[in-house]
Amino acid sequence: MRILLKNILLMLLVVILLIAAVGCSNKKHPPKLHNSLAGEKVETKGKQPPIPKDRDFSNFKELNFEKDNITVSFEGKALNLALPVYIEKNRYYLPITEIIEKIGGKSKTENGTLTLELNNNLVTVNVNANTFSLGDETRKLKRPIISSDGISYISLIDLCRIFNLKTDWNIDNKTISLFFNREKLEVVTGPHSEKAALLRLEDITAGQRYSNSETLEKLRIISDYLYSENVPFHVAWVPRYIDPHQNPKVDNDPAMQNSMFNSDFIFTLDYFEDRNAIIGLHGYTHQYGNDVSIDGFEFHRGPRDRIPAADGYTQERINLAIASAKALDIPYGFFEAPHYAAAPNVLRIMEKNFDYLYQPYSPDGFNESKNLVVKKIDGRTVKYIPTPLDYVDGKGDTDKMIRKINTLRPDLLASFFYHPNIEFEDIKLSKDITGYPFYSYSPDSTLHRIVKAIKEKGYKFKTINEIN
Repeated sequence: MRILLKNILLMLLVVILLIAAVGCSNKKHPPKLHNSLAGEKVETKGKQPPIPKDRDFSNFKELNFEKDNITVSFEGKALNLALPVYIEKNRYYLPITEIIEKIGGKSKTENGTLTLELNNNLVTVNVNANTFSLGDETRKLKRPIISSDGISYISLIDLCRIFNLKTDWNIDNKTISLFFNREKLEVVTGPHSEKAALLRLEDITAGQRYSNSETLEKLRIISDYLYSENVPFHVAWVPRYIDPHQNPKVDNDPAMQNSMFNSDFIFTLDYFEDRNAIIGLHGYTHQYGNDVSIDGFEFHRGPRDRIPAADGYTQERINLAIASAKALDIPYGFFEAPHYAAAPNVLRIMEKNFDYLYQPYSPDGFNESKNLVVKKIDGRTVKYIPTPLDYVDGKGDTDKMIRKINTLRPDLLASFFYHPNIEFEDIKLSKDITGYPFYSYSPDSTLHRIVKAIKEKGYKFKTINEIN
């Protein structure tokens, strides 16, 4: 009897254990949640939401732009976008709808307004007005938002401006890495002075000294420095770069040829504009015939010059430069003849096309005035903006430039032009473990010393349209 009772109890225990095991196997385990920005595990309690899945974009009607097979990463991790990245006139267009969702933000489109939420920032984009608002500030977008089937595309420069992102370009790996900007620019207050100083960054082109992403990144760092010093600046841009002596021949026109490097260059021009720069046209190719751009001349200078003297040639080159700027949506505020070389008839053509000629007035093609020259032409005002301080001939010329600043006649503009590649040895680039691009910039660089010397003499940096 005892044995029978023992067996019955043992059987009941086995049945109970089996029922409990089946019940446990039918329970759903709560999903593990991850911090979408940092990729770190987050401790959670209570009922958990389902793990979000990538949206289905199979019905997306593609844009009528060229695709570019690049990788976009955020804070060191590839986003693995399902939607394509487009390139149009060397500006990248990214699917903001998908990107925001992948990095932990939210987006909503309603009645012509795109609302973006990321990193505790709420941004509203007025698609019709082509503006974005963050807090009390409303700013113009560089390029319009493009929407199709509920998906919105935004230019890379506007994405960076809206969320204060920093870029790192790797052309060899075709990767653009995005990071929240960790550098905070403190803008100093400029002096209240009627004494005007002007700065022009010279010979900026998609080639020669600026032929890779490292040099373009350093150009942007220089513009950050100038912005922080409350120094508006000017950029002498050569739209097309030609070097006939390379094998194969180099002929790079960003208005005609899409490439990742050209996109990096146009991104840099847009970045300059966002740092209070005025961009101007420095000829079209800054060369003629078999000359190399930047080294060569472009316009007729006088007797026995091999460059055509005809007005038609001059106007054609100006038209080509303007066409490049308009095609790329680069606002231009002045014109400068390469090496200031322009015969009197060339000056007359330039005067017909531009209100500001950022070079000394030289009525005979040789003798240059150091004074501001204002001319009335057909009811218009044309101004010649001189550079009495000339330029810095390399880092070893710094002390000489400072002496010129200290002895400049008080009736002259403290105006000079500068080749920013001189700064490059004083800018050191590095990256942390996540790939974030840090830099150090020596306060003893040539440009730092010159800006300091000009300010100590009581000058205020201004733009050409502030000069009377």
